[in-house]
Amino acid sequence: MKKLLFSVIYLFIFYSAEAQTNVYHPFPDSNVVWVGTSWYNYPPTDVIYNDYNLYISGDTIIGSNIYHKLYQNGYIWATCPPPGYYYFGQYFGAFRQDSANKKVYFFENGNDTLAYDFNLNIGDTLPVTCLNVLNNNYVQSIDSVLVGSQYHKRFWISDDNSINYASLIE
Repeated sequence: MKKLLFSVIYLFIFYSAEAQTNVYHPFPDSNVVWVGTSWYNYPPTDVIYNDYNLYISGDTIIGSNIYHKLYQNGYIWATCPPPGYYYFGQYFGAFRQDSANKKVYFFENGNDTLAYDFNLNIGDTLPVTCLNVLNNNYVQSIDSVLVGSQYHKRFWISDDNSINYASLIE
């Protein structure tokens, strides 16, 4: 009886754990908002910040591909005057998915470039994309994280110094 119980528990844990990272969750294509902050130095001493959110509003066909259009709302401000300003509904770009290959492409300024590759393994170098401009980032580990009511694959990204500094969530 103990052997049977152990086998059932083992199978449950094994298949539950496997289901957390082996099920691909496509990139959302509606009812989602991404929140972010970017900054850059503006010589001689000022730093410009952009707090924003991106949202999907409509689709478009470019070539033979269907893209989801992204728009941006935000607030730009600086560490020195003048004061910042709000902006609303600015076109940001568009994205499309290649679910079979677990990739997401971003279309901006007439260019269709890779944005995310979720078909990576531990030790793989992150491809240079429109979002990752460095070629020394690699997948240090992979686990899963609960998003809503489902587990999604999470890639821990490190640089040449083996410092965990970012994660990509499928």
